[in-house]
Amino acid sequence: MSDEGALEVARRSRGTPRIANRLLRRVRDFAEVAHDGTISADIAAQALDMLNVDAEGFDYMDRKLLLAVIDKFFGGPVGLDNLPPRLAKSGKPLKMYWSPT
Repeated sequence: MSDEGALEVARRSRGTPRIANRLLRRVRDFAEVAHDGTISADIAAQALDMLNVDAEGFDYMDRKLLLAVIDKFFGGPVGLDNLPPRLAKSGKPLKMYWSPT
């Protein structure tokens, strides 16, 4: 892994080691399958783009949660228990899948 590749993963993990480790596993898999296994900045960016992780580190669920807070609560403070239940997967509580970092 190049320094630039590591920086790309770190940047999109929002400084959270748990997220960085999860993203690194996916980037490593992508590099092994689609390339020669070396993780450069370009390969890391391609993998993270495929995972829909934007430049700020937000994925699909993060964006969905932020839009719900903006639309339903006018951008104000809100607890996980108050977010719409349809955001949760499989009917389980949302906090089982997402925790603020």
